[in-house]
Amino acid sequence: MKSLLLLILLEFFMTKNAASIKSNGRKLRRFTFKDDPKVKTARPVIGILTQEVSGNREIFGYGQYVASSYVKLIEEAGARVAPILMDQTPDDIEKLFYSINGLLLPGGQSMLNASRYMTVGKQLVELAIKSNQEGKVFPVWAECLGFELITIVVTRVDPKQGGQYNPELFTATNATNYTTTLQFHNIKKSQIFSKMPKEYIQFMEQVPFSYNNHLVGMNSKTFNRYEPLKEMFRITSTSRDRNGREYISSMEGKEYPFFVWHWHPSKPQYEWLSNLNIFHSMYSTRVIQWLIDFFMDNAVQNDHKFPSKQVEDNALIYKHPLLYTERLGSAMTEYHFINRIPYKTQFALGEQVYVKAGKDPEKGEARLKEIIRMGKGRQ
Repeated sequence: MKSLLLLILLEFFMTKNAASIKSNGRKLRRFTFKDDPKVKTARPVIGILTQEVSGNREIFGYGQYVASSYVKLIEEAGARVAPILMDQTPDDIEKLFYSINGLLLPGGQSMLNASRYMTVGKQLVELAIKSNQEGKVFPVWAECLGFELITIVVTRVDPKQGGQYNPELFTATNATNYTTTLQFHNIKKSQIFSKMPKEYIQFMEQVPFSYNNHLVGMNSKTFNRYEPLKEMFRITSTSRDRNGREYISSMEGKEYPFFVWHWHPSKPQYEWLSNLNIFHSMYSTRVIQWLIDFFMDNAVQNDHKFPSKQVEDNALIYKHPLLYTERLGSAMTEYHFINRIPYKTQFALGEQVYVKAGKDPEKGEARLKEIIRMGKGRQ
């Protein structure tokens, strides 16, 4: 009887707040969000910053890449992905920012003292801060290298002074290919953890599930030394490396929806290389899904949109080849490769010029097509 009553009430509210549409001559009812003033879009697009192909990834192609685990993470929460290409102009980056509804800064190996990842990431973070200051919700999700980038931007430390290896900000940690627990702080004040089911909190406190893969970390003493960092963020969790050294593993914006992790929430669901110490479990999946859903609850409160359907289609990730790379020696299961950068292009980074030379982009693209044609990857 109770179940029947709930169904009747649900039908009533859906009908009351519905828009009429026609299908095969029949009128259908579709639920709308008009009665929820916070929701601005039902078609969110999240921007993911690309990185330059380097190291063993070069066997698959040249240019830029996005690990597909980040794309899947966003899609699982009900959004699409637009790669933010690091060879775009500042004007193009800003135009794209005002078309997307949130930002993901991925982990990776880029050197923050000499990379476009730092330059473009800084511009995006500053735009996100400005948007939230003006009262427009714009969420940011940052993992590992993204954590380090945001820390450099907010403290206003010159990235050329060592980047993520600047000893003024970061100290050495023994936390590569390492899983551990989270020790929570300020949980009652936390945007995200205060609302999380208690059994999920207990799981993260008791089970070494969080995958870490970094050489440096920030401790609480360093965090408290930088006023801009203390003003904008609160520490929500710390962890200890193999040597028992404590570092900040999670922090979030006090006023803004910025969720910053020095571990990798994207790994348990989507990365399967057997020599990586990733903790795969039902609870890991549920916890990560809860976190990314919370992020997306903020993204749908942003009203940015593309100027046209054609511009939107051209910006999305789907047109870029997706390759299955794990069995060919990669540490990631799949990558989207974006072949746009001529390898003799020079990038100005302040007074420093970073030059990547000696590779033939035409051969790189041919190699990429060959891998796809041979069935080692898929489009």
